[in-house]
Amino acid sequence: MSSLAVYTYLKIVIVFIIGIITSRYFELSSFQNNIILSLICTHIGLYCIEAFFLKNTSFFYHTAGVQTFWIIALLGFYLAQKSIEKNDAAHFIHQNQDAITHYIANIQSEPQEKSKFVRLEVKVVAIKTNQKWIDTKGKVIVYIRKDTNKLKNEPLYQLAYGDEIIIRAKPTPTTQPTNPYAFDYARYLSLQNIYHQNFIRIDDFRYYQYAPQSYFIKYAIDARQWCDATFRRLIPDKQVYGIATAFVLGVRDAMDEEILTAYANTGLMHVLAVSGFHIIFIVQLIEWFLAGLKKRKHGIWIFTIIAIVLLWMYAYLTGLAASVLRAVLMFSVVLLGNAMHKKGNIYNTLAFSAWILLLYNPFMLYDVGFQLSYMAVLGIVYFQPFFYRSLVFYRDFYRVLDKSWQILSVSLAAQITTFPITIYYFHQFPNYFLLSNLLILPLAPSILYAGIVTLCCNAIPYVNVFCAAVLYWSIVAMNTITFQLAKLPYALTERLYLNGFEVAIIYIVIICFSLFYVYYRLRYLWLSSVLVSLFCISIMGRVYTMPNQRILGIYDVNRTGHVVLIEGQEALILTDSVSIEKKKAFTFALEGYFGYKGINENYWYTWADATAQKKHFGALQAGKNWHWLIWQKQHILFITGKIADKYFQQLIQKIKPHYIVLQNNAWLGWHLLEKNNTLKKVIFDATNRRSFLEKIKKEMQPLAIPYHIVNEQGAFLLEIKS
Repeated sequence: MSSLAVYTYLKIVIVFIIGIITSRYFELSSFQNNIILSLICTHIGLYCIEAFFLKNTSFFYHTAGVQTFWIIALLGFYLAQKSIEKNDAAHFIHQNQDAITHYIANIQSEPQEKSKFVRLEVKVVAIKTNQKWIDTKGKVIVYIRKDTNKLKNEPLYQLAYGDEIIIRAKPTPTTQPTNPYAFDYARYLSLQNIYHQNFIRIDDFRYYQYAPQSYFIKYAIDARQWCDATFRRLIPDKQVYGIATAFVLGVRDAMDEEILTAYANTGLMHVLAVSGFHIIFIVQLIEWFLAGLKKRKHGIWIFTIIAIVLLWMYAYLTGLAASVLRAVLMFSVVLLGNAMHKKGNIYNTLAFSAWILLLYNPFMLYDVGFQLSYMAVLGIVYFQPFFYRSLVFYRDFYRVLDKSWQILSVSLAAQITTFPITIYYFHQFPNYFLLSNLLILPLAPSILYAGIVTLCCNAIPYVNVFCAAVLYWSIVAMNTITFQLAKLPYALTERLYLNGFEVAIIYIVIICFSLFYVYYRLRYLWLSSVLVSLFCISIMGRVYTMPNQRILGIYDVNRTGHVVLIEGQEALILTDSVSIEKKKAFTFALEGYFGYKGINENYWYTWADATAQKKHFGALQAGKNWHWLIWQKQHILFITGKIADKYFQQLIQKIKPHYIVLQNNAWLGWHLLEKNNTLKKVIFDATNRRSFLEKIKKEMQPLAIPYHIVNEQGAFLLEIKS
């Protein structure tokens, strides 16, 4: 890296990204965005005039770069705003939502079958309001619940890409997360221009017609389904089949939770999603077959064209999955750069491929796969040569050690540039990532090649079975190693938390250290030390309060009745025996919040078990349909079922509750609470039905009783100041 001046596309894509990020804080109408387009055109016109008349002047020399980057930033801003489909006047969001009774939906992707429902991503073609059909635009996620009668589910399994169905329902807006620091699914969907969803039954839709919007995509999906059927036929083991489709086709729908958890905990999730990691092996295979071609006249161009065509054929076989398209485009640009002898500036090549993707879809910037993919490649390109050269094995005897160090240096380089993103999104870090990659990566080529050959030799008897057997046993070996590594003590560090500011600091520090290594200028080291100090201050600001925190929380998690008491860095979870069996889903929903609060231990208690834990709960009594908890001098009364007015009046006179938690649609005489001077709030937890809550709100409206509905207002948090 001699000078930033040579990294033209890198600078362009950085400025373009700044424009995309800036657009997040604005929401312009189509008219306002057209003004931005006019501004871009005006600037381009002025720039061309200046370039023609003032190209040799000092003014143009000093301002040309600034003007260029300003135009690029505006272009990023404009395209990001233009990509927001709800700003289009034809979007159904601008219609009267309450008047919608039906809508026609075109299925945009392959239906995803889950245990209890089928998930569809659909495009709204028309809506019916007041007995009239209106042509519209917009996307909706539709969940169709499976019926207990399996015969009634047959129409679900016949749905495919391009089918149009009429749905008897109105799209409902996606909701924001109700728990603190939870994954924002509504925002995730909005970045795909999806703002509505529907939960319907089989009787709520009927088939209308077949109208695929792209036969090119239709045939790609057909190709992937053919590949999937081939693996399903030749690999009878469901678990191995699921990994084969993920590894070769980039489809993880058939994988079970146990497999996903094991690979995530060992830092091997990149193996299960077709990415640059897989494309490298395919390029190496092509180079091996066509090695002699490069030596001929114009051979490098013939090789490049053949390689790019084969890569895109592979992408087509996978159904044009987003991760595959990203990786294939990236390496297509790299191959073209090599053919044009631009090998020395790989950063420009990578930046150019990223720019193409962002021009097509600016929201791809916020895709976790996009971020991890490009950061991993940048880390490998920049840091791997440095790590690899730092430990050299000269003799042939040490060839195995040299290859091992090569794998480790690649894994370490990729981890340096991806761990901040991993912690930010997933709140965990695989401690044995070096060991897992060292053991698994040598198996990866055999699995990928065996999978591709199995598909190519599908119709050849015995050969297809032999290739499938190689694929099967390679995956079994990989699974065995992965599960054993996942069982090792301290394999995973969980509940890590970084905010956006801290992630940005880490990346700037990495850049500063890299610049210091190249230029040996102390200002980069000084800036790094300042940023590290800011990072420590940010972390310590949270850690300092953790030992003394006391928080009572009632969250919106899977309709469970519970109370979470946070004392220091421990969480005491009090619930029923049924909910304890679902503790994994419960802790997953609160992973981000527990990480933010520094919780390192969970203690689960049923109401019966908790009565003996006076150390934690102070006092706990129980009766029919009620529990009385005293914690941090706060009296909390839990009502789990209907209680007679007379008995309820006696109960509140005895307990004098500060808070009452209503569960399981328990109906009470609310007028009895009006004269209770100690009562601060009534909380309705996630176990109550919406129909019940609507009645409650009407009944409590004339009463001066403060209440909190977890389903609507989010988690109830009571922080006790020490």
